[in-house]
Amino acid sequence: MKSSLLLLLSFLLLSSLPNLLMADNPEPLYDSSGDKVLPGKNYFIVSAIRGAGGGGLSLIPGKNEKCLRDVVQLRSDLQRGLSLYFQPLNGTTTDYIYESTVLNIVFTTFPEIKLCTAPRAWKVDAFDPSTGQWFITTTGDIRKPGPLTALNWFKVEKLSVFDGVYKINYCPLSVGLCKDVGIYHTEGARRLALSETPFIFVIIKAESVLKEARIASVI
Repeated sequence: MKSSLLLLLSFLLLSSLPNLLMADNPEPLYDSSGDKVLPGKNYFIVSAIRGAGGGGLSLIPGKNEKCLRDVVQLRSDLQRGLSLYFQPLNGTTTDYIYESTVLNIVFTTFPEIKLCTAPRAWKVDAFDPSTGQWFITTTGDIRKPGPLTALNWFKVEKLSVFDGVYKINYCPLSVGLCKDVGIYHTEGARRLALSETPFIFVIIKAESVLKEARIASVI
């Protein structure tokens, strides 16, 4: 049964691969400064809604673990959280990160944050029956798309009515579990999970935030 399911997933993936990898005439992503988003460069993802919309992203311990693995949104819009970068497909040569194209989302390592031995790439965690949610964790692999890495791939999509405002979509096979990444409130935390209501955000250069912090410390 498992082998049959794996073969089916492989067939679905291969048949949808052209649409999965690159949308028709995609536009580059833009950061809050109006510059095109670059692969491998560090950015912050911060809520596009000021005030009650919350801030950037961080990590909390995973299920029954001390390691920081699961992705959460910070409560204050003054908190930028952890920086991350967008990783295109292995072997893909691209000058910029484009809308609606498959990619890995990977947190940058900070010395003061103990990630244990966990990878830093986003992944859709196993279904949580206690909450009925598919949470976002950071135990993913950075590999080429395939049945074994189907949970690791996301797309960043533009909200059509706003320039520079984006959402994250998970739909690795173009069939089945296709949802946006939203916020689920639980245990005093704003946890990222698959949702019908997307978490909308802007992309901010990490170097801009660090520069502002240095200037503020001098004043």
